[in-house]
Parts: sequence; structure tokens; C-alpha cells
Amino acid sequence: MLLRALATGLALFFFDRYLRVWFRPGAAAAGALALAAVLPFTYLRVVQESDPINLLVFVLAFWAMAEDRDSTLLPLVAIGTLNREATALIPAVYLLARWGQRPARQVLGRAVALALAWGVVYLGLIALYGRRDYYCDVLMWELNVASWGPTVSVVLLFGVLWILAVSGARRAPVLLRRALWLLPPYLVLHYVVAMVNEVRLFLPYAPVIIPLSWWWLFPEGLKEPSAQSPRSGKTR
Repeated sequence: MLLRALATGLALFFFDRYLRVWFRPGAAAAGALALAAVLPFTYLRVVQESDPINLLVFVLAFWAMAEDRDSTLLPLVAIGTLNREATALIPAVYLLARWGQRPARQVLGRAVALALAWGVVYLGLIALYGRRDYYCDVLMWELNVASWGPTVSVVLLFGVLWILAVSGARRAPVLLRRALWLLPPYLVLHYVVAMVNEVRLFLPYAPVIIPLSWWWLFPEGLKEPSAQSPRSGKTR
């Protein structure tokens, strides 16, 4: 319980700092409160110990990319994979976000290094402890689409923010806009192999959906371009 509370508190604190890359303190705090309001709806019977830590890792990873501190991604992926294999998303986001913005060799090299860090840790855990049994069937597509219930749960997680995020993407930084490109395959993957009514699985997209929707909801809360981090990556 203490670990969950600490990880959740840190995730909300750093989420506020992450949003301040682009937004004034009031709008950033509103974004952190929005995330805090979403979290209780991700609790299904019990809060897994790994969920708050996983959210914290993704918040830190997106903050690092927003501030162009890409060198911190490698330890984040390595440590985060000890907790949850969902960190496989981070190398993909990095590759898309930096492609065309940095030298191709540099981007590919770091993306491969991040993927290798994930693979080494993940396969190492399997070698040490064996492959754990799935808590559900390996293929869940038929169950997830058998009724509207699972999809309604996913839609209600962020509600109208799903739509506003798409609307705000045109004016948002490359990082957020291109991370949104990965949402459709991310959703399809979870419809195939997971129980999507466990909406905690979609919390890694909070650092994308909330700031993108804030671009639409709170344009007056945006910092002046001169006040934004010089490394935050504006639209291109």
C-alpha cells in the first residue's frame, strides 16, 4: 500500500512538471488533477503493485523526451521492464518522435539500444523465473468484442479527451503527435491479448492524451514560445 501511494504521488508530481514544459502552472496542475481523477476508475477489484510504478516510468520517459534528455531513456526502460513489459512502447515512441528530427544513424542506434535493453531484461526475467501463466486466455479478441461493455470501459477512461486529443494534435509538438500514431496498433494489440475492460492497461497513454487535449481546451494556458523549454520540440 505504501509503495502504491508513493509511486502514484510521484507520478502525479512529475506529470505536473512534465506538462509545465508547454503549459503554465495552472493548466499543468489541472492536467495532473485530471490524471488523479482518472486513476480510481482504473482499479478493478485490486490495484496491482506494478500499475503505479508503470505509470511513473511512462511519465518520466515522456518528460525526458519532451526535454530532449534522451540519454535517461535507457535506464528508465531497463528499470521499468523489471516491473512491466509495457515499456516496449517507449523505444517505438522514441523512434517515431525523433525520426527526421535527428540524424538517422543516431536515432536508429538509440532505438536499437532501447529495444535491446528491454529484450535483455525481459528475457532475463523469463530465464530466471520462468514464464508465468497468463491470468486470462492468450487470445481475447472474441471476448473483448462479444459485447459493448469492454469498449465502453475504454471510451469512458478518458471520455471526451480521446476526441479532443485528436483535435489538439495538429498544433502539438512532434513528440505527442507521433506518439498518437501508435495508439491504434496499441489498442488492437490489447484487444487481441488482454482484457480491455481492465483500463489500467491504457494509462501509459495518459502522457499523450491529456496534454494533447489540453492544447484544445486551454490554449490560453500555453506558455509563450520564448518561455517554453528550448528543447521541448514544437510542431513541424
